[in-house]
Amino acid sequence: MEFMSDRNLNATATHVTDCVTATSLLQLGGDAASRTADENFLMVINNLQTLGVVANLFADTDNDGTLDPAYRTCTDIDNTNADYIAEAMWELDASSGSTGIPELAAFGTLIDGFCTALQGANAATNFCNSADPDSFTTDHYRGAKAAFREDAVNFGLDVVGDCAGNPITACICP
Repeated sequence: MEFMSDRNLNATATHVTDCVTATSLLQLGGDAASRTADENFLMVINNLQTLGVVANLFADTDNDGTLDPAYRTCTDIDNTNADYIAEAMWELDASSGSTGIPELAAFGTLIDGFCTALQGANAATNFCNSADPDSFTTDHYRGAKAAFREDAVNFGLDVVGDCAGNPITACICP
């Protein structure tokens, strides 16, 4: 995630909204199974961008390409942006295997590993099990924030904080 944040310096809330709008427009083509491989590729790229923009906006506020030492996911990211994280990861999981590009399928594998750990830690927080991102709950937002906190499956940002090196059970926000 730090790599994606570094590629989106000077992110603003408007940039996040633009990414979310693009996802909504791509969803008009149906779910991943209904979209073409090219549409799914665009969905993957857009949602990686969404994650990077959110990461930069909240975790690199001085835009120096390095995560802020004071950054803490649980207190710094609100539920609206946690929803964007959850939906981006949900779409990445659904779309990455339908692009026809094996290397992109790795994103789905990474997210599946994270969601398996999340399911074992607290099933209520596992947004991957949701059939529709419009039905995410506050618990799902806690799971999305955990994705930005943990580093056990090489996904999170909180590598300097209280979650660094700890299992996912320690990374779910209260």
